[in-house]
Amino acid sequence: MNNTSNLLIRKENYRLWFEFYKLCHQSLINDVQSNLRKSKHFYDSWGDITNIKFDDWWKTHSKLFEQPVVKVVKSEDEMESPYGILIEVPLNQSVTETLSQLKDILTKEQKSSSKKKKTVLIGRYQLTEGSEPKLKTIRSVLNIYRDVYLKNNKPKIPKLLPMVVQYYEGKKKMTLPTTLNTNQNDLDNVLRNLGRWMKWGETIMLNVSNGEFPGKY
Repeated sequence: MNNTSNLLIRKENYRLWFEFYKLCHQSLINDVQSNLRKSKHFYDSWGDITNIKFDDWWKTHSKLFEQPVVKVVKSEDEMESPYGILIEVPLNQSVTETLSQLKDILTKEQKSSSKKKKTVLIGRYQLTEGSEPKLKTIRSVLNIYRDVYLKNNKPKIPKLLPMVVQYYEGKKKMTLPTTLNTNQNDLDNVLRNLGRWMKWGETIMLNVSNGEFPGKY
């Protein structure tokens, strides 16, 4: 997978996180609202997301999701981060001794940097470790949970299914997920899948209100 494809996938992950967080602010679930109050400081850097589209928000907040890396550079011209420093490391010294010295240097430099300018936190918001979301599934869960299930006051699953089918029939660029297609699956299995997805939608929303995406669902 090339860097461009990887970047697009990562951005889509964060878009889903953003949309679920936005949904949290519309939720009437007590646990979600309680979690939001507790995680307020965690999400402070996101700003007010209630009336903004993701692409507009991303232009000014993408740095929050950048993943800083340590790498070898030979000059300042090769440095990408405004918060990086050049350090000479002798390769003929033991790793243990080098790490000890690096720790002292970095501690000193970080304290000095924080006094000179306000640091923009990057890489603070990362996906749940070991829980890389399945984009296609979570996107479908979000769309159905938000646009059909909640907008129709959480109908019973048998009543929800025809609403979901109608929803996808009205979308030119979207197709009904295979697991919800009664032409390809037994009706009982489809209903179980749909019910499971709605539970996932609520669970992911609870996770996001706690400052985690996607979390366990």
